[in-house]
Parts: sequence; C-alpha cells; structure tokens
Amino acid sequence: MDYEETFTPVAKMTTVRTLLVMASIKGWTLHQMDVKNAFLHGDLQEVVFMKLPSGCVLPRPNGFSQSSSDHSLFLRTSPTDLPTGIMLTQQKYASNLVATAGLTDDKVVYTPMEINTKYKEADGEPFSDPTLYRQLVGSLVYLTMTRPDISYAVQVLSQFVANPYRVHYTALLCVIRYVRGSMSRGVLFRSDSPLCLEGYIDANWASCPDSRRSITGWCMFLGTSLISWKCKKQSCTSKSSTETEYRAMSATSLEIVWL
Repeated sequence: MDYEETFTPVAKMTTVRTLLVMASIKGWTLHQMDVKNAFLHGDLQEVVFMKLPSGCVLPRPNGFSQSSSDHSLFLRTSPTDLPTGIMLTQQKYASNLVATAGLTDDKVVYTPMEINTKYKEADGEPFSDPTLYRQLVGSLVYLTMTRPDISYAVQVLSQFVANPYRVHYTALLCVIRYVRGSMSRGVLFRSDSPLCLEGYIDANWASCPDSRRSITGWCMFLGTSLISWKCKKQSCTSKSSTETEYRAMSATSLEIVWL
C-alpha cells in the first residue's frame, strides 16, 4: 500500500559518469560493489519474502508482498577499459529490449526519428496494447543513460504513454530498429581529456503542436567526455523565441552550477 512512498536512493548517473571520467584521466583503478540491505533495517508490518539459503528446498511462493527496486551502480551498464579510455555501454540491455519488442523482421534504420515530424496526442487509431507501449518507452528511458543519441526521440514518445496511438507505436518501433542497428554504441571517456567543463544548449520554440510549448536541450562535457545531457519540454508556453532561449539558459545554468 506504500509503494509510492518508499524508494531506494541511488547515485545520480551524471555523478557516476563524472567519476568515470576522473578515473580514466587519472588512471585510477575501478571497483564495483553493491550492498543489498533494503530489508535489514526498519520495522515492517507486511510479510516480506526472502531468498532461501543454499540447499533449503521449499515450495515457491505465489508472489511477493513487497519488493525493492534497488539496482547496483553498474547493473545493466558495462564499463570497458580501452587503450583510449573507458567505454560505457548497455549492449546486453539493448539486446533484451529489442527482443521484448518482438519485431518480426531484421530491418534497421539509421536515424531514431524522422526529421521534422510532429506527433499529436490524438492522431488516427488508438494503439491496442498501451501496456506494451509503456514498457518499451520505459526501457528506452533507462537506455538513455548511455545513449544520448536517442534522448530527443524518447522525450517525444514519452508524452503519449497515457494514451498511445498507432502512429506513436510505429515511431517507437523506429527507435527500437535504430537501437538494433547500433547495439555497441555508448559514451567514451578518453584518458587524454583535459579537465575543463563545457556546456552547449539549444531550444526549439513552440515545437509541440498540442501545447505550443518549447523544447530545451543541453549537453555538458568534461573535456572531450560527455557527462550530462537532457532533452525536455519546457514547463510553460513562451511568447517568443527569445523567452524560450532564456528559459533554456536558466535551466542549463542550474546544471552547470551543480556540476
């Protein structure tokens, strides 16, 4: 009954990427660990099923009354040491995502979304399986941790999870076909990179056909290494392109100060 009130705190992924850049440049040795103690402290009124010790055989329970969303720091991400630095990918996760989509062909595409295409909230025929749409979009959101190239497309498709239409699902499959053709892509943290922070920003004025709200996009580099990026619809409608740019600069400045 309190699923919406409990959570497991984890490190922000930007922090993880920044530390990986530092380790790559400084030549530090990386160690990975995880502490699974979500249920070892605190007074719980509910029944909590725990994993049985090795050798103990009992009938499998029908379900779990409560479970944790805890993930280890690099679960489903793979940091790989290369001569040029550290490569961070989610290749296995991407492969599982494509399998979940159940594509019946081997087609791949070379861009995640068609250029200058605008999708509306209600457009054509409603999609018959909204749960599948939400599952795939949620998986793509997780994949953007190492794939900034799909951030914009995922941002667009995330707007329709409440009520997806067939045209939205078709666009979603396009992104998944793009992922299938670029499984090994990720972010490279070069060991010869300087330690200087650079930020780039852009905004697209009134790009949403339904709300006329604008899109803010930024990317932050520590030297030559990309450590932070975002593509997000602005919270209110701007009256001019200048106002849109100022709102984008304000949001980006917060990220720069935090970094």
